[in-house]
Amino acid sequence: MGIPLCCEKPSDRAASSFYQQSRSRKDLLTFVQSQAFFSSGMSSDINVNLLGVGTEPMEIIENTMKAHKVSSGKKSLPKKLTFEDFLVIRKLGEGGFGKVFLVQRKDTEKLYAMKILKKSKLDHVYHRMHTISERQILQNVNSPFVVKLHCAFQNSKNLYLVLEYLSGGSLFELLSKQKSLLEDSVRFYAAEITLALEDLHSRNIVYRDLKPENILVDLNGHIKLTDFGLSKQGVISGTKAYTTCGTAEYLAPEMLLGKGHDHAVDWWSLGCILYQMLVGALPHSSSTGNKHKLFEKIRNNPVEIPDFISKEGQIFLKGLLEIDPNKRLKDITQIKQHQFFAGIDWDKVREKQLDPPKYEHLIKAPENPEASEDSELNSTLLVGSKSESPNLFAGFTYYNSFSNLSDINDF
Repeated sequence: MGIPLCCEKPSDRAASSFYQQSRSRKDLLTFVQSQAFFSSGMSSDINVNLLGVGTEPMEIIENTMKAHKVSSGKKSLPKKLTFEDFLVIRKLGEGGFGKVFLVQRKDTEKLYAMKILKKSKLDHVYHRMHTISERQILQNVNSPFVVKLHCAFQNSKNLYLVLEYLSGGSLFELLSKQKSLLEDSVRFYAAEITLALEDLHSRNIVYRDLKPENILVDLNGHIKLTDFGLSKQGVISGTKAYTTCGTAEYLAPEMLLGKGHDHAVDWWSLGCILYQMLVGALPHSSSTGNKHKLFEKIRNNPVEIPDFISKEGQIFLKGLLEIDPNKRLKDITQIKQHQFFAGIDWDKVREKQLDPPKYEHLIKAPENPEASEDSELNSTLLVGSKSESPNLFAGFTYYNSFSNLSDINDF
């Protein structure tokens, strides 16, 4: 994790007090490296020659700051952003607690996806916990297959998550037009989603909402997962989560039974998505929209795999869509070594060196914000944006500290 951006510049008193306790230049170097002026994005690789013989503590600190072009008289911190720093272009999507908009930062003209959550709708303690958890996951998971969080801030009415904008849409949009995909295309998407889940599970996170709508596609055709509002942190081996949540058609049988679930639910959902991409329909559905009947099918009816899918594909789907989670294919090593992925170079997958499937109607050119600005929408969303924020969501505000100096200056 990067160094926090909320520290203060070291004071003369702090440096002198430390120096009185230890006159070791090595210790002083450690002290200098730990201080807040590195939160502005500078490298902590300080030239030890700055610690010259006979140099006093504050001279060392001042010399170091000068070497990195940081003023000792004032903080050099990223600008604290507010909603007014962005121009809303259009709505990208909507959920139960808020909406996602395409926005442009006014000073840099860069495009981002802004998720706005209404505090008034997060009235239950569990809703607030899930919201804080989503922000923490986005901050802590540094994966090429998870959408990047640039910053988070709030006011009295709303919470704001500023995320990278992926202009290729989602797998949901692709499937709504393409219906079904070639098996090679499915294999590509399955491989990238598998690495996304591996990165989450390695941090003891259960995603719990894997579905085509939450699988975004970038301009080059690679995928990233988004929306971690239902994800559960801290699910280590041998422990379970108990909240029933997710999207009905992708829920695993054990979650519907309410007896506890773990990372295996994500592999079930992956099986549902792969089945949907290959067949053009969900493995379980209800023509009448009756969820009770749908859940009964999920709990009790084994999925029938069509014969037109390759033998390796059939075996892989059966393993993922096994009703009993104890028998389900869920070990990451076994999944990556499965015959369905024969010939896949996982290092190349992680480095995004494999050529994505080409679907021209999915990959969109970057938009022209000036041509699509929604002034009425901007006016509506600005209402209440200057109010002071209550301490209801302490710790929500965040600025990306994984970036280099130029990125931090951008945010």
